[in-house]
Amino acid sequence: MPYQITQPGPDELDLMHALLSCFAAAFDDPDTYSGNRPSDSYLRTLLASSTFIPRVAHEGQVLVPDSLERRAFVLPSNGALR
Repeated sequence: MPYQITQPGPDELDLMHALLSCFAAAFDDPDTYSGNRPSDSYLRTLLASSTFIPRVAHEGQVLVPDSLERRAFVLPSNGALR
């Protein structure tokens, strides 16, 4: 089954928590991404916002961890995205 890329909604906290776990592993920073997670209430509000646009690659309810490695953002010294 090929993976899907979706935008988690406010009722898909499991995908958001999986994404945070993936960040913890990918960036080798469990304290930041797993140590003190936001509350479910905060995550629901964030996921319902029109200004927060996460994307999650998954096969069913299983996150595809290597999808994170396929994306890169380069920040120049002034902080603007290219």
